[in-house]
Amino acid sequence: MHFIGMLALRICAPVRYDMTITLISVIPSMLASFLAFNLFVYKEATLPRLIVSGALVGAGIGVMHYTGMQAMVMAPYLRYQPFWFALSVIVAVVLSIVSLKLASTNFSTKIHAWQRILICGTVLGCAVCFMHYLGMKAALFIGQPITPIPVAPDGTGAMVMAITLGMMFICINGVGLNLFKYREMVSVVRKENEAQQELIKQLKETQQQLLQSEKMASVGQLAAGVAHEINNPIGFVTSNVRSLQEYVDTVFEAIAQYRKLHAKLKLTDAELNTMAEIEKNSDLDYIIEDTHNLLQESLDGLQRVKEIVQSLKDFAHAGSDEWMEADIHHGLDSTLNIVKNEIKYKATIEKRYGTIPSVNCIISQLNQVFMNLFISIHLVKTTVFRR
Repeated sequence: MHFIGMLALRICAPVRYDMTITLISVIPSMLASFLAFNLFVYKEATLPRLIVSGALVGAGIGVMHYTGMQAMVMAPYLRYQPFWFALSVIVAVVLSIVSLKLASTNFSTKIHAWQRILICGTVLGCAVCFMHYLGMKAALFIGQPITPIPVAPDGTGAMVMAITLGMMFICINGVGLNLFKYREMVSVVRKENEAQQELIKQLKETQQQLLQSEKMASVGQLAAGVAHEINNPIGFVTSNVRSLQEYVDTVFEAIAQYRKLHAKLKLTDAELNTMAEIEKNSDLDYIIEDTHNLLQESLDGLQRVKEIVQSLKDFAHAGSDEWMEADIHHGLDSTLNIVKNEIKYKATIEKRYGTIPSVNCIISQLNQVFMNLFISIHLVKTTVFRR
């Protein structure tokens, strides 16, 4: 726009352009635009970032314009009016900020993207035009005119240069747009990959949870079956031991009666010594006392096994997925019976239950929660369960 606009200039003196300075003048605008868009594109359009980006674009336009003006080789001297000079730069910066604000993705979602691009491109074009012509308004050509007739810049070189630069900028913009689209595509693909990885992670976690749930369900069914199978032998062994205890009590009672009768019998000293020797060698008194202890311990152990089996059945209740009225205390006791061996070396259990009514719940899941809490005890020495 600048260099084609300069070809429209008419002054009363021949004008040509220094091609080296002309080419150098292109660099500031390209560099400033690159920095501005790199700072602004694909990032949140905060006010400080917007101002800095707009200032860079506006400054790049201004430096390009005034550097391009210095490329003019002519007889008059070129000077600038400070007011119009400053106004041209301010207008370029302000309109550049407005253009970038319109281009930001968070400006408005009610208009199509192509409409927003058209609007912000028009505003940015106005920034270039206003800056250029306000800058030309600021220009003062001081010196005697060589000819009274206004002439255009001399030769076709300037026209070729202007057209060449225009085509070059069009190509650069095309490449830049493609690069921006490529960056956008890469960003979208990266976000999609991250989303897919997160989804895969969640699916794996869900799969692990499902596997764990299925495993717990299988363990529950297996535990229920094992508990049922153990209950039968535990039942008749307990019954047999109790019967054996009764038999032993009867036998020991008979022995006690025999001892009383034995004291009343008239036996020889040799016979009495023989019977005393038999009792001493057999240690009958110890056997009588220890047999009672052994039978009682066996009954206590069988009762303990029965309680564990019953707790296992309660923990792996057949209706585990059904809501029902359940006693929370009974669930705690059942779970403690199962995990007591895990925590007896880590904590001392004190039961301080309150009085609560039955609760409508899925008791098997609550028991699983209780178990997870109990087996996680590592650092405490005393655990008190209270309502």
